[in-house]
Amino acid sequence: MKEKAKAKRTLGAELQNVKQSAARPKEDTAERNRAEETSRRLATVVRDSNDAIIIQDIDGRITTWNRGAELMFGYSEAEALGMNIDQLSPPDKVSEQKEFTRRLIAGEAVTSFETQRVTKDGRILDVWLTVTKLVDDGKPIGIVSTERDITERKQAEEERERLLKSLEEKTKELEQVLYAASHDLRSPLVNIEGFAREMGQSVEQMQSVLKIEDIPNTVREQLSAPLNEDIPSALQYIHASAYKINSLLEGLLQLSRLGRDELDTKRLNMNKLMESVIHTFEYSIREKGVKLEVVDLPPCLGNETRINQLFSNLIDNALKFLDSNRPGIIKINGTKEDKQAVYCVEDNGIGIAPEYHEKIFEIFERLNPTAGSGEGLGLTIVRMIVDRHNGRIWLHSEPGKGCRFFVSLPAA
Repeated sequence: MKEKAKAKRTLGAELQNVKQSAARPKEDTAERNRAEETSRRLATVVRDSNDAIIIQDIDGRITTWNRGAELMFGYSEAEALGMNIDQLSPPDKVSEQKEFTRRLIAGEAVTSFETQRVTKDGRILDVWLTVTKLVDDGKPIGIVSTERDITERKQAEEERERLLKSLEEKTKELEQVLYAASHDLRSPLVNIEGFAREMGQSVEQMQSVLKIEDIPNTVREQLSAPLNEDIPSALQYIHASAYKINSLLEGLLQLSRLGRDELDTKRLNMNKLMESVIHTFEYSIREKGVKLEVVDLPPCLGNETRINQLFSNLIDNALKFLDSNRPGIIKINGTKEDKQAVYCVEDNGIGIAPEYHEKIFEIFERLNPTAGSGEGLGLTIVRMIVDRHNGRIWLHSEPGKGCRFFVSLPAA
């Protein structure tokens, strides 16, 4: 019985071995089929890629050339195969290419870099290369490079840099013109104001002379209207115009200084700074019966003088354009969002129509001249200060529903 059992076990083991042997070729075949399918798919991806995919052997001879390479360089696959990779490099880039190849084969992690290639018709392309070393049994046998034409992008970047430089130069020229014009116009303005005051004093003297009894009535009557009405009225217009010009010049000087000043930025305690800003408006706030609320504000990075000026202009704007039909309310709050400190100055004033939300930041723009004083420079200055701090300003507003000005600045 024991021998039969042993023989049975032996037979069973042999059958199992046969079954495993029979199954093994099927598994190998399935694995082979999967590998071949993967290889076919990879070959299709390489062949149809819009990027140039080139394989070269260890000596630099091209062994694979896809459709993207044909489109980029103009060589057909038949022309490119066997060609040395150096033929794709401009003469001044050949040594650079060889150095990259040497470093890659030597084991350095040279994976991506920017270079230039030359096409069949002699055009020079700016190209971004991603390279991979091919290894067999531990030995390098070639290099695969994926090459993307970035010529248009480079040209666009260069044009952008040129335009930015030109804009910077024009901005500096404009700032110099603003400064020179503002400075030079002050002298004649001082003369106008000075002579207008002297004229006023002369009118007062002549009015006193006319009160002398021995002045003939006909003379007194003839001079009465010019001295008591015409000249004083003209002088009022002169003084008002001089004040307006002076305000404009001061605004232009501020704009020119904003562009020329170096910004010394630091961490700002915005609660303390806002307290200082509000203090300067204390009289106006009390006089107009405005309720002003300030919620705890996050710190930011900025120039203390300019940030003070920024929020002074926003609060001044809110006070100017309150709605006379309801008690004024101004709220100031802030939050930290990612790497930005976002502040909001909200009022319940007359509001601004959406189509003017960008226009109000333009120089000398005043949408409602009768609603308050000013020359339309406050929000222009605010925008410049925000831009100088790499920040952003925008608003939400509708007519009759007040304004919410949002200012985003680098968080501390």
